[in-house]
Amino acid sequence: MPLNSIQNPTNRLSELTKNDLDYLDLETEFQNIIELAKNITGLEVSLLNLIDAHHIWPISQSGVQLQVMLMADTPCQYTIESNNYFEVKDLTSHDTLKEKDYVKNAPFYKYYIGVPLKTTSGINIGSICFFDTQAKTLSDTQLKLLQILAKEAVSKIEALKVQNNLRKEFFEYRANQRKIANDVRNPLAGIIGLSDVLIEQFEDIEKNEAKEYNLLINKSSKSILTTLEDVIINQKIKETELNTLNLKTLKDRLIELYSPLLAIKQIQLNITLNDLKANILFLKNNVNYLVGNLLTEVLLNIAEHGTLTIAIDLIIKVDQLYIKAEYSTEKLINTQNLVENEVLKVYENKVVELGGALIYNQTENQIFELTLPLKSI
Repeated sequence: MPLNSIQNPTNRLSELTKNDLDYLDLETEFQNIIELAKNITGLEVSLLNLIDAHHIWPISQSGVQLQVMLMADTPCQYTIESNNYFEVKDLTSHDTLKEKDYVKNAPFYKYYIGVPLKTTSGINIGSICFFDTQAKTLSDTQLKLLQILAKEAVSKIEALKVQNNLRKEFFEYRANQRKIANDVRNPLAGIIGLSDVLIEQFEDIEKNEAKEYNLLINKSSKSILTTLEDVIINQKIKETELNTLNLKTLKDRLIELYSPLLAIKQIQLNITLNDLKANILFLKNNVNYLVGNLLTEVLLNIAEHGTLTIAIDLIIKVDQLYIKAEYSTEKLINTQNLVENEVLKVYENKVVELGGALIYNQTENQIFELTLPLKSI
């Protein structure tokens, strides 16, 4: 299909950026769908993938354990451009795919079929696909069921997007609750302090009744204060575990997620952190996605055996926290490829939408720097 079609890679990328999905956390979300798909077809290997401009991200799979792959190395490059499905009866006879390692060598795949994941706006954002070492023929009923499952997968992806947005709103709501609790706790603490003073002063027997009232005030206020503190602490612990990152955990997740891509071109990745701020927590919204996917675009423009360095820091300006990531390399193939890259424009638009900036550098080794506002805890 032509580049100006609805399946233009930048359209697909724009659609994916709206979802802010964390690929490392999606396996269990789609496991039932992928297992059902495998049972429908009876094929050896089944995968559910999200596909950006250049890469395929298996988010759930059965019969195999794959990591991120170049789209050009898989049959899904054709599935993503199809309306219904793409099928190859004999991979060893396909003009391009017959040269792929998984066809020429173990596991010697022979059959492939893939169904695109089409959003309500008509954009294909991924695939549900299958491989087998034997030639197969699927019935019309099986094909129909696979297309239904593909729709179900898209519905779940869109539901996760809504869930993510609700979680963000809920987190903000909880933050407001904690603020209110703090606002209530402070005057209560003052009441307790005042009643403590009054209790100490009422030593005369004639004033026992007033003293009892103050004892009740003191006891009730302390009980409310304890309850509020428990709510604040417990809520914050739970929300912190689910919704936050620090620079150390971000570094670990980037290495885990993108190591397969680095290995393809034997590129060394160095991630440096500001150690003084490495444990500061911040909400992970969009951080994994943007910092990581900018990394993938740089990798495409680095020569083999090169080194990519990402220096990550947290910047505090007045009441706003920012993450800053500087990308640099000594073996950039062509800076112009990045400056005019339509895919990077999509990321840049997203960054600007979030209130950040993506700046292209003209120095010898630096490529660009990302600055993104964060929400602190």
